[in-house]
Amino acid sequence: MPTIINDRPLSGTDRSAWLSPQTDSGAINVSPVFERVNYRNSGALQKTITTVTDDSIDPDNQGQDTIVDGFSITGEFSTNASKQSIKFLKWALQGATTSTYTQTSTDIEVNAAGELEITGTFTTIPKAGDVLFVKGFTNADNNKMVQVLSATATNIVLTEPLTTEAAGASVTITSNKMVNGDAPTLFAMQDRIRDLSRVDNTAFKTFYDGQIGSLTFTVPESGPLTSDFNVVAEKEVEGYAKIAGQTDAPKEVGILSGKKNVKRVLINGEGQTCRVVNFSVEVNRNLEEIVLAACPSVYAQGRLSVTGTLNLVTYISNSLKWRENYENQDYNSVAIHIEHPDGSNTAIVIPQFKFTEASIASGSGTLNSELSYSATGNTNVGGTIAVYTDWS
Repeated sequence: MPTIINDRPLSGTDRSAWLSPQTDSGAINVSPVFERVNYRNSGALQKTITTVTDDSIDPDNQGQDTIVDGFSITGEFSTNASKQSIKFLKWALQGATTSTYTQTSTDIEVNAAGELEITGTFTTIPKAGDVLFVKGFTNADNNKMVQVLSATATNIVLTEPLTTEAAGASVTITSNKMVNGDAPTLFAMQDRIRDLSRVDNTAFKTFYDGQIGSLTFTVPESGPLTSDFNVVAEKEVEGYAKIAGQTDAPKEVGILSGKKNVKRVLINGEGQTCRVVNFSVEVNRNLEEIVLAACPSVYAQGRLSVTGTLNLVTYISNSLKWRENYENQDYNSVAIHIEHPDGSNTAIVIPQFKFTEASIASGSGTLNSELSYSATGNTNVGGTIAVYTDWS
């Protein structure tokens, strides 16, 4: 019989990071459910101790002792995007679901002007700039993400008209909306490392009162969508044991691809078919660490910033369109429609921004418009960034 060797070098698959939402500040939930962060080539939770050197004058001419002065708990993750990434983006927004709208009716039609119209009333009147997910029309081209230009109780005018269709089909309109706020979503964080000297052969290091500091969501030219974010926490659980009653959520599946899962991009309400090369948005809470005597550091909210990039194909019918937009400092909006592998939908909407940089590439190949932007609050949508879903 061969000899079984239980010891070996620690590998990347022996370490993982897990998050669990908290109901209250200062306490991990009873029987918490942890979800593994699906990071790719980098990601770890780390407690870093800050030390100072004893500067006492001593004639023994020996090295001086170090003194613990504090500690910080941080983590950085690079992930391939999935539904989990949308959840974490919502955590970064630190907001609440401001409206939940689902209505199914056979009385909804697309009138001659391409507007949604109902015999009766819409149970929710959306605001200009809001996004709706429409399903059920006989004409498949009418079943998609749409953006609202204006609305009443019986009529919804869209930024792009649909194809006329009489009522009769069972049509469902859904829009669950979250905008940025200032109520942190706190969570427990657990760093797990395989260690055969521990119970369950794993060291469980748990921190809590964690929050996301910044998150960047990217739609690249090719390959999977990505989400990179950093976290901080204020407190730790002593030791390396499990939390009593803790369980693990099922593994998140369904990685998003730009080619397959990004269905529509609207800029200023207009579809940009085959025009968007890539897109990114960074939500930064600009947290400020406050160092306290005899206590762990705490984090105060800074002013939210929402910035990002757009890389667009430039057509000679209007080569300077986006550069002139930048020079005029016009306001713009963008909405990205993502269809998940399970058929559910998400839209990320930046309702009001200006370009802060604009250039047209040079060289012998295709010359794209390379743009950077910074967003500001929009009174109609009710925030600087919004996430809409037809799932909860």
